[in-house]
Amino acid sequence: MKATRKPPASLHAFATLVTGLLAGAFGYGAANVVPTFGVVPLEVRLTFHTAMMRVNEPVMQTAMALAILSTIALALTSGGTPRRLAAGAASSALATLLITVFGNIPLHAHIRRWATTTPTAGYEDILRRWETFHTLRTLTALTAFALVILATRTRRRPGAAPPPAPSRSATASSDHLTERNTQVRRLIPLLALGATALFTAPALAETTTPTAALHDPGDWEPYDEIYWEPWDHELQWYLWDEWDHFDD
Repeated sequence: MKATRKPPASLHAFATLVTGLLAGAFGYGAANVVPTFGVVPLEVRLTFHTAMMRVNEPVMQTAMALAILSTIALALTSGGTPRRLAAGAASSALATLLITVFGNIPLHAHIRRWATTTPTAGYEDILRRWETFHTLRTLTALTAFALVILATRTRRRPGAAPPPAPSRSATASSDHLTERNTQVRRLIPLLALGATALFTAPALAETTTPTAALHDPGDWEPYDEIYWEPWDHELQWYLWDEWDHFDD
């Protein structure tokens, strides 16, 4: 008899968590933020929208990547109906990412430019397109979350007949599945770390404010083998004054 494939409970919990956070974040935006955009002045919307994108991009991209990876791992370690449900959740999470990358993100450049200049003609259509894409990705994120919940409930469905005693081949197959589940469980933190670094590094690099050029200390001479680094002039004068007091 073929052994039943059963993923670890921690994987179910992690997939439920990340898909739920993703659906909740997009759902809150669709239910509260987007309607608010329509009742505030345009300059307020553009300013807030630009600031929100700067904060949300690394967070939401990481959440989407984790949702995709966790649901794929859930499908690989499941069997039967739970596997098909998890595969559907992975497809929905992937669709959420694709809608964001090819739908919302290309429109962000227009919104950023309008926040500092005058909106061009036809800006209403572009803003409506962004809202449409956001509604679509909210629906796909909610679908992924619902399918993960269904996969979990199917795995724990009560009232099923007790399984017969496993044969030797079934026991060996079950041991093999258990070993693979353990490998998948160990791989998830590495995948999560890699996805976080992959999606947050570019966004953080864009939002990092360049440090102002440091001043040259001029003709300062070393004092008692102290090498003066190119610090700020006010800090240099403060340290020099403190050193003079100490020397006195």
